[in-house]
Formats: sequence, structure tokens, C-alpha cells
Amino acid sequence: MGHETHVSAEQDRPQAPPWLPLAHGDQERPQGSVPPPRPWPEETVGLNLAPKPGKTPDLVLDRLKTRADFLRAQRGIRRSAPSLSLEVCATPVPVPGRIRVGFTASRKVGNAVARNRAKRRLREAAAALLPLYGEDGNDYVLVARKATLERPWAGLLSDLSSVLQAAHAKSGRSKPGGLP
Repeated sequence: MGHETHVSAEQDRPQAPPWLPLAHGDQERPQGSVPPPRPWPEETVGLNLAPKPGKTPDLVLDRLKTRADFLRAQRGIRRSAPSLSLEVCATPVPVPGRIRVGFTASRKVGNAVARNRAKRRLREAAAALLPLYGEDGNDYVLVARKATLERPWAGLLSDLSSVLQAAHAKSGRSKPGGLP
């Protein structure tokens, strides 16, 4: 018994955590080197068009998702501008205060990255103008063109407002307030 000594269970210095490969590979970084996720902003900050005085957004946008809806809109009123085309038709089952909108971009616009970017720009333009100047009971399909990618934001909004005005004039049901 005299030759045994007391050894403390506490470590005298911290040891590095054991290296264990991740399921998708260690990606050559030490364990625990990833910083904590940063806080995200609570509200989106971006460009918004100011509505006309006394005018509030009164329409809610729903999405067109089925091929049949896109084909029906294709047979409706079509108006074109340098950066987009607009197809408008009546909604089969209208819901008051709601309009349906769809977005499409063909391979003529570019590769998948370019098509997705064009559709994102069209979604933002539609979100800015359609609640203010759309007509309930209508389906709208915005078709991207090559110029959708290069057109300045103000030009894209101008193109959308001009094709909306032309389509509403053709349908004969335009609002008395008009478009910008």
C-alpha cells in the first residue's frame, strides 16, 4: 500500500475535443469553429412604391400553381412591354378582395439562375403594383423576357404599370383611379 499514490481525477489543463468526422465530411475545419448564427432582421427593408394619396392596398395576392390556370391565362388578354409580357383572364371562381398571379420564364431568358432571378424581379414588381392597381376577379401571369434582367427597377415598374393599364382598358373594366 505504500507504493500507491493519490491521483486527482481533475485535469490540469483543458484538452481539445475529440475529432469526429461529420456525416458530410469534416470540410477541413476544426470542431466547434463555426460561429453562432447571426440575428436576422425582423422586418424586410426594401423599395416600396408609395400608394396614391387616400389609396390603400385592398387586394391580396394568391399564386397560380396549376398548368391549367397558366394555359387559361394564355388564351386571355395579352399585352407586352420591353421587359415583360402580361396575360390576363377572368378567375373561374372569383373571391372578393383576392387576385391570383403567376410567373414564368422560358429558356430564352437564360439558364436556371437567370430565369429564377427574372422571376424574383417580377414577383417584387407584382407585389408592389398589383395590390394597388389590380382588379379582383382576374388572374395575372407575368412572363419574363431577356430585358427583365437588365432593365432598371424603375423601368420594370413602368413597364408593368403600362401593360396593366393597357390590359384593363382592353377588358373595359378599368378602375376610375387609373394607374401611375
